Amino acid sequence: MTGEDHILAWVTSSKPHYDRLLRIAKPGNFHSDINRAHACTMLAANALQAMVKCNDAYKSDHDAGTVLRAAVLFSEWEAPE
Repeated sequence: MTGEDHILAWVTSSKPHYDRLLRIAKPGNFHSDINRAHACTMLAANALQAMVKCNDAYKSDHDAGTVLRAAVLFSEWEAPE
């Protein structure tokens, strides 16, 4: 599992983070793609920070690219029906 896949898996199992992911995935929730991209990036950064804090990830195993790739995964993610 890649670092970004780990972040996505963690977000889908964390209620407050998952709620943010659902909001990102819902069409029409953002006025622009720039706002949506920002929400994806912030969710990835906040999730990794929380993962490190609770020892579910090590900061040294991730870099800016991991966060950005996770943000891309969030932007492409579709909510289950």
